[in-house]
Amino acid sequence: MLEDYKRLAETKDPVARSRLIRQVSAAYADRSANNPSPVERELFSSIVLDLYDQLSDDVRMDIVVRLARTDRITPALAARLAREDIYMSELLLEHSPCLDDQTLLSIARDRDSACKQAIARRTALSAIVVDALISTDLKPVLLALLRNRGALFTQNAVLVSTIRAQGQDHLLFEIADRCLIDDGFSTQLCTLIESGCPFLSAAFKQAVLDGELGHYVEQLDRHTASTEISIGDETFSRHEAQVSIASGDLSFESVLQLLLNDDDRDGVVWFLSRHLNISPDGMSNLLMSRADASLSRMMSGTGVSEQFYKHFLMTRDRWLGRTRRSYMDDMRRFRQLVAEREKVDLDELPGQLTATG
Repeated sequence: MLEDYKRLAETKDPVARSRLIRQVSAAYADRSANNPSPVERELFSSIVLDLYDQLSDDVRMDIVVRLARTDRITPALAARLAREDIYMSELLLEHSPCLDDQTLLSIARDRDSACKQAIARRTALSAIVVDALISTDLKPVLLALLRNRGALFTQNAVLVSTIRAQGQDHLLFEIADRCLIDDGFSTQLCTLIESGCPFLSAAFKQAVLDGELGHYVEQLDRHTASTEISIGDETFSRHEAQVSIASGDLSFESVLQLLLNDDDRDGVVWFLSRHLNISPDGMSNLLMSRADASLSRMMSGTGVSEQFYKHFLMTRDRWLGRTRRSYMDDMRRFRQLVAEREKVDLDELPGQLTATG
């Protein structure tokens, strides 16, 4: 192998170099050979990266096909190959154990639906990557995640799945099917239902709580439920709010944004009441009253941004049938309350550090 590396260093002709690196990668990927040492792994990957811009697409594709399912390349080389067009990177995105969460998160936020779907099919997916994929608001990606037993769903990920399943039998079918094979997912869904989750039908919720979900699934229209969703120029239903989350996670703000964009007042009331430990009736009364100062104080502790809070107020005013020329006073009060909370947190920090020490 070292002789091949020396020949690569000495070869100047691009065609000969491409041919040689293909031979080297074939030998390197040979499963009958001994596993490469860390030094060999680093050396091979470094050479490919150094020569990357000089390699033809055929050679790059050859490397992907031979090494995508192995741990014989470095994360740096895997990340570089994963940035290629989908026809070349799909196998790597779906199978490579050398892609870390940071790389997958970056691709989940920046690349097209086909790349996101390839990631969603990986044998194992951490909760943070699942959150980022779900936040992109693409039906085929959500379908792939629901069908992937290796994808770890947070409670917010389960919640957003139920929001997007409203009026969508194919998504409802997949959620039900996931519950039947994933106890963790089922437990989280039960927790949401028991807390009054308004995004699922009464029949579906009762079937979950009664342990009759299998029978309920059989009653769904399987033809409709199993239909794949094409991307193309399709216009999605109003239930799919356009979520644009720069950080790619499912934070409190991003889930609330989803509900506001869908103009789901009942959903907003339920979600806020659950998060803030207030009864739904109490939350509804506060939200639909003119107690602006109380609302500012409550929202100042949620961690939402100023930009989002203004959007929240504008949506609430529309629900109230109220128009205002300016939100200056509300925003000033909100900033002041946030600053006071941050000061209290900083003042309490030394005591907390002493207690833990």
